Amino acid sequence: MRFKLLIVIILFIVSSTTNLFSQDEDKNNKVKPEIGIRYNFFYTNKVIHQASVFSIMLNKHNFYLGPEYSSILKPINSDIVDTYSKDSWGLNVGYRYYSNDLLKNLKLFGSFDFSIFQIKYSEYQHGLVPPTEHKQIIIENTVSIGAEYKLGKKVHLFSGVGFGSYNGFFLMLDAFTLTFNAGLEYRF
Repeated sequence: MRFKLLIVIILFIVSSTTNLFSQDEDKNNKVKPEIGIRYNFFYTNKVIHQASVFSIMLNKHNFYLGPEYSSILKPINSDIVDTYSKDSWGLNVGYRYYSNDLLKNLKLFGSFDFSIFQIKYSEYQHGLVPPTEHKQIIIENTVSIGAEYKLGKKVHLFSGVGFGSYNGFFLMLDAFTLTFNAGLEYRF
């Protein structure tokens, strides 16, 4: 299942960048990648994610990857009486597509985000049985729309809203969640 998800993601990235690399050669129209660092803050009613990612901007396409810290607010896939470890580290992977400028320094975007992190919890049984310890890998995937404002030549401020799920396969809505994200990016 995870292998199939990886294949789908790779095929999506390759197909979305095909137009970038198959353009006619023109000295004035060369795609020059921009490298940046970004701080992402994601909030759902169950988890808060904070990620520091490296981003690559190719024309209107933005790919990013980096570590993230997740704070578990409510149980994700288990009984409400289970005790969760509140802290988790993981990985944030994403893709963002930008529109043309709407106003000076303002663009809209659509984005796909994957947060991969491990949860640890204790499952309690009836009677005098000690709790059972569990570890589980969660793949939270979201789609969102938002706006990005260019504060200066290299500093970008953004915010967006969307929805997603905690299912490993992209947007299988077995645990539908609304999400809010905001952040700051510096491009070199």
